[in-house]
Amino acid sequence: MILKKGKVFQNIVSKKVESILYESTSSYYEFIKSAQIKGYKQNIITSDIMIKILENFLFSYNVTINEIIFLEEDYELESEIKNLINKININSLYWIQLKERLLFLSNTDSIDIKKISFRCNTEKYQFLVDVFINGLFSVNSKYDDRYDIVKAKIEKLVEENVK
Repeated sequence: MILKKGKVFQNIVSKKVESILYESTSSYYEFIKSAQIKGYKQNIITSDIMIKILENFLFSYNVTINEIIFLEEDYELESEIKNLINKININSLYWIQLKERLLFLSNTDSIDIKKISFRCNTEKYQFLVDVFINGLFSVNSKYDDRYDIVKAKIEKLVEENVK
């Protein structure tokens, strides 16, 4: 399996959202500093954007949601969300219910999503994706080009939602 990591940035001049490949062997601080020197600023991936990423991949690639982790630990909430995820993975119509719950948590209770994880196992597309609030994402696949597919989609969704 090939694991590639990227981080979402915004070009200060063009305002275009771009991802830069992150090699885990280098210091994260040095990686960020290098991008800033090149004219980029960091982007976080808000809960609203995480929800849009999930929705887009769910309906474009029929992914299976593995987990949704929140910044705050709440075992009752985690159990509720895991239950909805299990239902979605059987019947995607439950997405509406999960989406409404996640939006409510984000907008009303200020509970932010820390990480989402999903998997695509179709014959044509096979990959595992993790997306983090700090703009990092990873793609694990036996096919090298899956990173580029995921990267392009995440960049597009973030750019459409960054002000």
